[in-house]
Amino acid sequence: MRVQRSVFCSMVLVFELLLVLMGCGGGGCPTVNRTGSSSSGGSGGTKGTSNVCGTSNGNGSGSGINGQCSGHLSPNEVLYSFDIPTDTSNVANILPFAVDGNGALALMCGNASANIGQLALIGNKFLYAFDSNTAKIAAFTIAHGNSGALTAVAGSAFPIPDTFTSSGNFPRIEADPLGRFLFITNFNASQIDVFQVDPTTGALTIAPNSPVHASSPIHLVVEPSGNFVYVPDSQNALINIFSIDSTGNMTLKVPFTVPTGAVPGTDAPLFIEAHPNGKFLFTANRGSVAAYVIDSTTGALSYAPNSPFNTSSLQIAPLLLTLDASGTFLYVADTGNNGIAGFTVNGTTGALALINGSPFPGASVSDLVPNPAGPQLYVHIGNSINVYAIDPTTGVLTPPTGQAQFFTASNLVIANVQ
Repeated sequence: MRVQRSVFCSMVLVFELLLVLMGCGGGGCPTVNRTGSSSSGGSGGTKGTSNVCGTSNGNGSGSGINGQCSGHLSPNEVLYSFDIPTDTSNVANILPFAVDGNGALALMCGNASANIGQLALIGNKFLYAFDSNTAKIAAFTIAHGNSGALTAVAGSAFPIPDTFTSSGNFPRIEADPLGRFLFITNFNASQIDVFQVDPTTGALTIAPNSPVHASSPIHLVVEPSGNFVYVPDSQNALINIFSIDSTGNMTLKVPFTVPTGAVPGTDAPLFIEAHPNGKFLFTANRGSVAAYVIDSTTGALSYAPNSPFNTSSLQIAPLLLTLDASGTFLYVADTGNNGIAGFTVNGTTGALALINGSPFPGASVSDLVPNPAGPQLYVHIGNSINVYAIDPTTGVLTPPTGQAQFFTASNLVIANVQ
């Protein structure tokens, strides 16, 4: 994704310096060729270079500034993110990190690669890497049995019949929680590409009525029942609502129109999240956070009590948001350097209450991902993965005390690999 790639480019000199400081620069760390298709991660095809220290023998080789990797871990969960490439080919390793029982991460050895972009999961079975420059989606199966190893899906990479322009474009890949579809948002083209997912192989097929017109889509979410798709439109202060059938056909319904507030544009929605109970939605808006109640029959939305919650007093301009694994707490990242706001979610009404101590430290956040099995939040800041502790009673976030251990160049996704 171009936004993430621009962050990576700005950090190149810093990471080159870190390589030298950690003994992985100059003649002490050979650059090895990665043989693999730049689109599918399989054998053959374009070669890229990887900042690997040592030999890639699966028994503890290194991976550049991320240090040693292990071939002997058997985790229940694996976090994936793209490596930081050392050349200009845009080909990068997909790094697997074992998540231990306390939420800590350990780098595992892996050999899958793809054109650097954005990652998405379908269930815990398939991992997809979307690259807007090539307009392709690389697909991988995820090995279970506490492995997490990736194998390219036959036919990968899958072409997207679309063009993603470089100016003001924010394409994203999003997954259906029921494992049926993948979606690519195209802001400049005002459309969404829809792909059917083969539940056995992970192969992608363009849905019959794709692409779907949707004004100014940046983000979208499918609520847990799989019946409705919600697409924020920040330009027109709407949440477009679609019903979706078993083939991926999306039908536009009456949108939710954001009421005009005292400060025009404050409540225009940017990013969206669905509660796992299927009753509520949440949006990060230009100057507020909002909770909505979902009509389970029609998909229509109405504000939860006390929404929207204006964040101007916190000096927070919301952008990204996520719920913790229990759905009890909502965390919202600022567009700048003013931290992460936390809210308690009322499980009956969806109402939000600010957590004491908000906002919590966190500058230039590019992703927020909860640990599905524990009270941790993984926060991607300036290409570094930071493990925050969540107080399971209050929701208070505690940032790591030391410097970030791992550095990656894309968003973060976590799969259960038992």
